[in-house]
Amino acid sequence: IERENFFKIMRSVLKQKSFVAYLCIFTLYQSMVLLMTGSVPYVVRFILNEEAETESLIMLGYIVVGLLSIPMWSKISQKVNNNKKMFVIGGALLTVLAIPFLFVNTVITVMLSVAFWAIGSIGFWVFMLPVLGDCVDEAALRLGRREEGIYMGVRTFFGRIAIIIQASTFAIIHIATGFEPGSPTQTPIAILGLRFQVALIPMILMLIGV
Repeated sequence: IERENFFKIMRSVLKQKSFVAYLCIFTLYQSMVLLMTGSVPYVVRFILNEEAETESLIMLGYIVVGLLSIPMWSKISQKVNNNKKMFVIGGALLTVLAIPFLFVNTVITVMLSVAFWAIGSIGFWVFMLPVLGDCVDEAALRLGRREEGIYMGVRTFFGRIAIIIQASTFAIIHIATGFEPGSPTQTPIAILGLRFQVALIPMILMLIGV
């Protein structure tokens, strides 16, 4: 059987509106995660004025609470039985749960905010592959064959764009607010910029996605 040219198949894949919509929200979700997790060291050092060890404690809470929420999301998935709907709801929930990060100023408030955000993040993650599977199924009906490899490859490529978004956002905010990487303290404007990069910008990106 003659294999089609990769780029020809990719063009066909990107004509599928449901998959393009999935790629948009997936890329913006990846950007949100990278921005928020990448901002944790800044929050710990300059907003909380704590040592680096606090980062591990915060991320441990994220992992534990996130894992504990998986059974809850699985039950919701079975009850609702609408992957795309839950995918969008999960994205909206992530946006709302990022709001507290604009105001956190103690280790406890950060840990609580991270724990709640972890629940939303896992909920979004649980529906991520099922929605992609729906896109592949839709394409299989149209093309007469399954192309999981192509879809995963395109998704991986777009996921890399999130790294560029994160790096660009950090650079722009740090330059605009006068953030000094080597300084033990930062100006109020620079601190506000850090709050924007950990909360406001991720919220805007996810809001665009949903």
